[in-house]
Amino acid sequence: MNIFINIAGMDWQQRFKEYLKDEQLSQSEIAARIGVTQGGLGHWLSGRREINLSDFMALCKASGANAQFILFGEGDAKSLLLAEIRKLVRPEPPAPAPVEAKKHPHPSAQTVKAKKNKQLA
Repeated sequence: MNIFINIAGMDWQQRFKEYLKDEQLSQSEIAARIGVTQGGLGHWLSGRREINLSDFMALCKASGANAQFILFGEGDAKSLLLAEIRKLVRPEPPAPAPVEAKKHPHPSAQTVKAKKNKQLA
């Protein structure tokens, strides 16, 4: 099912181009990742051709862009990776405190010898 994205007054194409620039990604690199030509991607980004929802989502996934940010300018530009989402939902438990070496209740053999030698002297 193809759903076409055409939001009046919203320039998702410009946000996506800026995102690619900031992330130092090329249009050809992203096009190759999603299996389209650089020219086809260029047509979407120039507005000459409408993009369907599945292709738009593939663009976001291939570039790591947050679809909500690209469409509406809301939220973080980068999408959260699954591992980062899991950390937000289930934070890692705090690291255990370092264990200090326990002192033995019995004196060492050297201490015992030193005490005996002192008593003999």
